[in-house]
Amino acid sequence: MAVCRPLMDAQLFAVRLLTHGKSGVLHKLKQRRQLPHSRCPLCEAPVENIRHLLRCSDQRATTTWNEQLLSLEAWLKKAYTHPSIRILILKGLKHWRSTETDYPPQPTQPDLIYQCTLEQFDIGWFNFLLGRIAKHWALAQDAHYKSLCKRHTGQSWAKGLIVELWTLNWKILEHRNTRKHTEDTPEAQATLEDLKDQVRREFQLGPSGMLQQDQQSSAITVQFPNSNHGS
Repeated sequence: MAVCRPLMDAQLFAVRLLTHGKSGVLHKLKQRRQLPHSRCPLCEAPVENIRHLLRCSDQRATTTWNEQLLSLEAWLKKAYTHPSIRILILKGLKHWRSTETDYPPQPTQPDLIYQCTLEQFDIGWFNFLLGRIAKHWALAQDAHYKSLCKRHTGQSWAKGLIVELWTLNWKILEHRNTRKHTEDTPEAQATLEDLKDQVRREFQLGPSGMLQQDQQSSAITVQFPNSNHGS
């Protein structure tokens, strides 16, 4: 059976991240000395790592997160997920993104579902986002399928959930990459201004040291529209 390209991209991203720690975020590029800084290209936070990527405060990054959470919710409903499990998963993810703390266990839930939240609290909700889900989720969902007389299994549900979480991560990274390379982000504006300053300094040096055939170009007046600097 053919696998669609977005799904392949999401799975490849997850494998690279979970097995090699490679995510393409600027913190990793700085560690490999491919960039001099690790600032987020969208909100200019000083360090862009995978945690920041998933929690970036940029308005459109937040919109993308909310859209992907709605997509996850739609999948959970389509998969006949136990209502309490669906609500707890969405609450856990929202809680982690807004506070970067783990959603606490819920002792008021039925015992099997309480065990889900207890085990996931130990593992961490950031790890949940990466596909490291507690085993009790599958057990609780399997019991729910049996109560509905469904032929589905909790194990197949868990596999589908992990793929959905990987896809969520990939979509957020894809949104970030699209904007970084196609839009006038704060990082791009800063880079452009730096290049303009370098050009100005070169023109201020004058033709001294230039080849005779190149000295004529030093007389050209360079205009930089939409700049706060003089030409």
